[in-house]
Amino acid sequence: MRKKVASVFLGTLLSFTLLQAGPAFSLESDLEEQDSVPVLLDAWVLRPAGLITVVGGFVKFVAIAPVVAITRPTNFKTLWHSSMDGPVRFTFIDPLGNHPE
Repeated sequence: MRKKVASVFLGTLLSFTLLQAGPAFSLESDLEEQDSVPVLLDAWVLRPAGLITVVGGFVKFVAIAPVVAITRPTNFKTLWHSSMDGPVRFTFIDPLGNHPE
């Protein structure tokens, strides 16, 4: 009985060790291709979603701009950059299939 429990424990421990080693090797190869996206997915799904994000960022800017202009006029440029820089870069500047960052 004791040998059977020890062999089951050892087998379970070995299988957990092997399961943990598998993802480490796959993550190593995925890090090189992490910033690449299939071009068709980027062109047909991500860019239109990015355009919606640009419009949403602009609506957010227009809604918050009067309050910022009254309360903190020196932060007006910061509001513009925080609302528009990321979505505009993602949608219009990054090449198809490649989004660094």
